[in-house]
Amino acid sequence: MPPATDLAPPVPPAPPAQSTGEPRRYGAENTDARVVIQATDDSWVQIRNKEGKLLLTRVLRVGDSYWVPNLAGVVMRTGNAGGLDIRVDGESVPGLGPKGAIRHEVVLDAERLKAGTAISR
Repeated sequence: MPPATDLAPPVPPAPPAQSTGEPRRYGAENTDARVVIQATDDSWVQIRNKEGKLLLTRVLRVGDSYWVPNLAGVVMRTGNAGGLDIRVDGESVPGLGPKGAIRHEVVLDAERLKAGTAISR
């Protein structure tokens, strides 16, 4: 009979970090932002500047917001256009589509957003 070994039972993995439930504000350094994106439903977003540099890529959870830098040529991709409320100078602008709609190359220009022409066709 082989000798008994002292094996400790496996340790279960730690539970995921609990969210505080507090909305997060991304782009807080963009104090001159005219465009603010706020999630009304969990929504993946990717924001790039005109050179293609990644500014943000993440899932915005309900209540989270991103303050868009006040620069020309900033564009967004999203996997849930209807889950985003976009405001320009504090005023809501036309929606980008229904919940679950995928949008590419949404121009985050204040005037185009207000006019409802920010979606590249």
